[in-house]
Amino acid sequence: MSYFNFTIDEDGITPFVRSWLRNNPRMISSVLKSAGYHVQAELKKASRGQITPRTWRKRWDVSRRRLIDPEAPRVWYGKLKNALGYSYDTASQSVDIGWTSKTSAMEGDIQEEGIQRPVTPFVRKFFGERGIYFKRTTKFLDVPARPFIEPKYNEIRGQIPAFINKRVQEYIDNGGFTKNVGKGRKYTVYR
Repeated sequence: MSYFNFTIDEDGITPFVRSWLRNNPRMISSVLKSAGYHVQAELKKASRGQITPRTWRKRWDVSRRRLIDPEAPRVWYGKLKNALGYSYDTASQSVDIGWTSKTSAMEGDIQEEGIQRPVTPFVRKFFGERGIYFKRTTKFLDVPARPFIEPKYNEIRGQIPAFINKRVQEYIDNGGFTKNVGKGRKYTVYR
């Protein structure tokens, strides 16, 4: 699953910071949005690096993939690496981290969890027209699981309480919280 959620009730947030946030409700959204942006940025940064863990099955080389799709990416996850985002849920005072469109959620989940696609006559013809032929015994195309987002999020998750504690301490040290006019951008995270 490539969808995560966190609140100010995370383990590791100091009691002082937690009570300070409870007494300053406007701060809750600001701090959680800031933490959401931080986590999303870390996931994107990691996805732009070399993410080919040894446990992943080798994939077709780029020249063969480009026979099927002329714009096939050279890197893992391709354009999906830009489709990670966060959204703040006012009702539950929480932040959701995940894919920012239904298409990227579908494609991302296929990459993360893997899938077996049946080889139909149409699929055989499609690949055959591009010079890629299957054996008659091939019944399925196996897209192996390539989990990246969840392991990386689990690595980052431990940093969230420290980030929130630090951010609140910065607000306290600066004499309070002033609302800056932001871009007003609101993302939706899909499950």
